[in-house]
Amino acid sequence: MQGLNAEVPPIEFKVLTPASWDLVGDLEGTVKTMERFSTFCPSASIAMSLCHLKSGRAFSMANRSPRVALVVVVETDANPPIVLIDIERTGVPALSVQMLRFKQQVTFDCIESHIKTILDGLVELSGHWNKSLQVSAIKHCELERLPKMFTPRNTNPSNEQIDKYAIKLLNKIMHQVSN
Repeated sequence: MQGLNAEVPPIEFKVLTPASWDLVGDLEGTVKTMERFSTFCPSASIAMSLCHLKSGRAFSMANRSPRVALVVVVETDANPPIVLIDIERTGVPALSVQMLRFKQQVTFDCIESHIKTILDGLVELSGHWNKSLQVSAIKHCELERLPKMFTPRNTNPSNEQIDKYAIKLLNKIMHQVSN
């Protein structure tokens, strides 16, 4: 699956179900922000893809289409990976971005397992992040909600807005890496 911008490679999921970029919806602004982020921080290795949420619950659908998540893996220098998860927000405008900051280098299988657990919990709780996962994730990573990281949500944000989001995210991630 190709991303919207070939400069940011896709993630090759093994467990999660990849989704077509045609379903990007209101995540397009986040995708453009990550593409801009990659130009502001060329030393970072970034990969991103869309994936489907687990089916079977009302939250799994956005209107009449399957709801998707944008998963972004950011690796800087020799630091452990940071993962951002953003969800298509039709009908749930208050949902924040989730950041997973791993404490050590881990395999992609471990990363994907954590992402799946978090996304499945989100579906089970009808669109609410599962706070009890904080406790179970402590061994490998820290979870942090990033409220209002990419607000307002526009499917076609201005270049100025994209720059603002990318700088905000860069500051957040670099602060996390330096701590």
